[in-house]
Amino acid sequence: MRERPDRLSPPVATLTYGQQVIALPKKSPAILGDWTKVRLDKDRSGFVKDSVLGTPKIMETLQGLRQSLEGVEPQASGVTITPAYLRLEPGRQERPLEKLPVGTRFEMFQRQATLQTSSSVLSSAGPPRKDIWYKIRLPDNRVGYLYTKNFKFEPPTEILKYTQNRRIIAWLKLKTVTGQDFGSVSEYLVAYATPDEDFGADFDRLEAYSWDGKRYQTAFFLRSLRGILPIRVIRQNEEIAFEFRELDPEHKDQVTEQRYLYAFPYKKVGSTPMPGDVGLH
Repeated sequence: MRERPDRLSPPVATLTYGQQVIALPKKSPAILGDWTKVRLDKDRSGFVKDSVLGTPKIMETLQGLRQSLEGVEPQASGVTITPAYLRLEPGRQERPLEKLPVGTRFEMFQRQATLQTSSSVLSSAGPPRKDIWYKIRLPDNRVGYLYTKNFKFEPPTEILKYTQNRRIIAWLKLKTVTGQDFGSVSEYLVAYATPDEDFGADFDRLEAYSWDGKRYQTAFFLRSLRGILPIRVIRQNEEIAFEFRELDPEHKDQVTEQRYLYAFPYKKVGSTPMPGDVGLH
């Protein structure tokens, strides 16, 4: 918050996300431009950029996005590689909350597609083209959607050589093993998608990497899937299982929740059909 509507003006205060201020009516819109005068308390007032102010409706939407992630484990993490808009909803037409700078780190939770709506795309032959968006959470707990071409995922360094040159979608830690010779090592479940192919889902292959004391082994894999994020890891005492939803190819509005046990032999222990409108992928 600055003394005058100018980036070079001295700061009055530094406001944090969610902090309430009173926005004062613009008496001279032509002079203020994209700045608004706000009152922080009875002793302090100043100017902020319009883009940082959230209406009650926007704050309600943000609160709903945060609540949608409760109990959901992050599916991946990444970093922006270009300046990128954070949006309230997936889609180019949705209002951006802000432009994130290069190097912004985040956690990813879900993947969603929208149809491209430009006239040239709609009139072209062939299947409709899609834009891919990811629901992310920033370090300050803000949640929104990020366009897929503006960031890169950063898998854990210990499994990086197994994921290189592959289209990695998600990874979750299954457990940590400890040995006298190697210390502590994590075992992972990793989701992949076939490159350059739209198969109507988030991932089509799952692999589990276990540690044999010297190196990772692919202990388990599933292929030809139509899996939808998020994947859940369930830990009950010493037993570890994972669940994911899979699209039903014969019923548009139905998914099947698949559960597998992560213990030799690695086997399916549950398959439950359920209604589920998961949107476009």
